[in-house]
Amino acid sequence: MLTPELLSALADWVEQSVDLDAVLALAQSPKPQPMVSCAERSLAKSSTRIAAARDLAFQFYYEDNLDQLRKAGAALVEYSPIRDTRLPDDIGGLYLGGGYPELHAAALAANESMRDSVRAFAQSGGAIYAECGGFMYLTEAIVDQESRHYEMCSIFPTRARMQQRLAALGYAELEVISQGSWLSRGQSMRGHEFRYSIIDEMPDTLERPYRVHRAHGGSSDGFSIRNVVASYFHVHFGSCPDFATAFVSAASVKARGPAM
Repeated sequence: MLTPELLSALADWVEQSVDLDAVLALAQSPKPQPMVSCAERSLAKSSTRIAAARDLAFQFYYEDNLDQLRKAGAALVEYSPIRDTRLPDDIGGLYLGGGYPELHAAALAANESMRDSVRAFAQSGGAIYAECGGFMYLTEAIVDQESRHYEMCSIFPTRARMQQRLAALGYAELEVISQGSWLSRGQSMRGHEFRYSIIDEMPDTLERPYRVHRAHGGSSDGFSIRNVVASYFHVHFGSCPDFATAFVSAASVKARGPAM
């Protein structure tokens, strides 16, 4: 909920972090952007189905990310973790974007068959990319500010706990520091963080293939289990198109099934 206090905090952050004069100068002399046709977006080669969560709990995606996935050969299929009882058929990948799962935690927890479906997909080697709210959904539980626990997918051995104050807000850069799942060491991407939750300490044995370096100091980890990659960081795929290509490639392998 956008309270006057939150709006004031956001205004202060923008004033301190954004070069408003530069933004205004760019707005006064815009450069024409190339148009992308619907045919180019859909691409005939789009055959690898990737399910994208889209409902009241999960609703934040960079639109460019979805375009990057289509260009890499993905056919996107929307589904609802709140309403649907299982994942769509014949998918090779799963994209869980940001949103407000904490506001719909009871409904997400009540949909046990969907949580089982997501967990089974991960355990079978399905390629999953999750960020922020999507990452929270993959933990053992979301704990609200009244200490109520709502069971989630239990893929990552931690719990997401809601805080009274912002836990992170601002631009950041992701650096892949080790080969993991479908990530390639040396990749770097830009994006942002905006969250009110933190997670409990993850086990030391859990793979941490990348670090997120915040523009104003501090860092956090990205985590990986099997072919699942997740963190609080919202990646802008346009900053590293190879990321979308690698995700679709991993999803394609899952969709084809194991080699005989």
